[in-house]
Amino acid sequence: MKLSYVVVAQAMLLPSANVFAACTTTGSATVCDANAPNPWTMRVGAGNVAAEDNRSVDVQSGGKIAVGNSNAISLRDNANVHVANGGSVSATAVNTAGQYNTGGNTIEFRNNGVLTVDQGGEVLAKGTQRNAEAVNLQGSGNTITNNGTIKADNAAAIWFENTSGLNTIVNNETGVIQAPGNVIGFSGNGSVDFTNKGMVIGNLVFAGGNDTLRLYTGSTITSNFSGGAGNDTIFLSGNGQASLPGNMVGFEALIKNDPGTWTLTGTITGVTVSTVQQGTLALTGNNSNYTGQVIVDPAGTLEARAQSLPPTVTNNGLLRFVQPDAGSYTGLISGTPAPSRRPGPARLRWRPPLPAAIPIWAERVSTRAASRSVPTTCLALPTVV
Repeated sequence: MKLSYVVVAQAMLLPSANVFAACTTTGSATVCDANAPNPWTMRVGAGNVAAEDNRSVDVQSGGKIAVGNSNAISLRDNANVHVANGGSVSATAVNTAGQYNTGGNTIEFRNNGVLTVDQGGEVLAKGTQRNAEAVNLQGSGNTITNNGTIKADNAAAIWFENTSGLNTIVNNETGVIQAPGNVIGFSGNGSVDFTNKGMVIGNLVFAGGNDTLRLYTGSTITSNFSGGAGNDTIFLSGNGQASLPGNMVGFEALIKNDPGTWTLTGTITGVTVSTVQQGTLALTGNNSNYTGQVIVDPAGTLEARAQSLPPTVTNNGLLRFVQPDAGSYTGLISGTPAPSRRPGPARLRWRPPLPAAIPIWAERVSTRAASRSVPTTCLALPTVV
C-alpha cells in the first residue's frame, strides 16, 4: 500500500514522461517499458467490466509483466494488446478463478480484440493450474497474430470460451505455439480459422465448429491434427514443396491453393471433396477406393501414378500421370481442361487403345512404359480428359 501511494505521488509531482514505471496508463492506453520497476508484477485490467472496453496495452521491447497467481492482462471488448520484440507477459497461476472465473489466464479478453506478438516477444503460462492458458478468448471476433512465442507449461496455449462465432489465429513463419498436449482448447462449438506458417508444438485438435486450417509450406505441426466435428476445411497453401499423410481426420473439404506443390503420401481418407485451385497436388498412396470428389480447376495440376489416382476426377486443368512403373487405372475422368494447360494429344499409352477421335489432355511423365485401362463407359464420352 505504501508503494502504491509513492507511485501516485510521483505521478502528481513529475511530468508523465519522467515517471519511472514499467506500466503507465493514460486514459484507456497502457504502455509497459523497460524502466523500473521491471518486471511489473500487478495485473493490468479488471476483466469483465465496461471500463475495460476499448483498452490497449503495449508491452515494449524489454518490458515485462510477470504476475503470480493472477491474470496478467484482463480486458473486455475491442482490446488491442501488443507484445514487442523483447517484451514478455507471463503468469504463474496455481488456483485462481481469474477475472472471468475461467482460471489464471495470462492474457484474456472477450469480443473483437486483437493480440499481436512480434518476433522475439512472448506470452507464457508458467503455472501449474491446468485451466490457466497463455491466451483465453472469452468471446468471438478476435484475431491473434503470432510472430513470437505463445506457450503454456501445463495447459493449452490458447483456449476459446465462445459457443458461437469465429476467432482467427495466424501463426507466422517465426511463430511458435506450444503446449504439452493440445495447443488449443474449447468450451463450446465456436469456429476457428487457424493459419500455420510457423511451428505448432503439440496436438492441433478442433471442436464442433465449422473450422478452417490453413497449412503453408515450411510449417510444422509436431503431433496430431484433427478437424473435430462440424464442417471443416483444410487449405494446403504456399510456395515451394511440402508433404502430409493423406489421412485428414475430421476434415470434410481439402483445397490446394497457391503455386506450390503438396504431396499426400498416404491414402486419402475423411475428405469428401478435394479441389486443386492452383499449383500442384501430388498423390502417392493407394486411392483406388476413394469415393469423394476430386476437382482440378483451370490453374491447378493433379499429379499421380495410375495406381494413386482416385476413381473419379473432374479435370478442368492439368492431370499429370507420373509413372515410374507399370500400372493400370480404371476410372472416370471428365471435364474441360483449360486450353492453355493442354500438353498435347494422346501422350499416354492406353490399353485398350482409345479411339483416335477422343482427345487426351492428360500428361505423362515416366521413365518406363505403362499400361492404363479405362472403363467402357468412359470411352463412350465425347471427351476424355
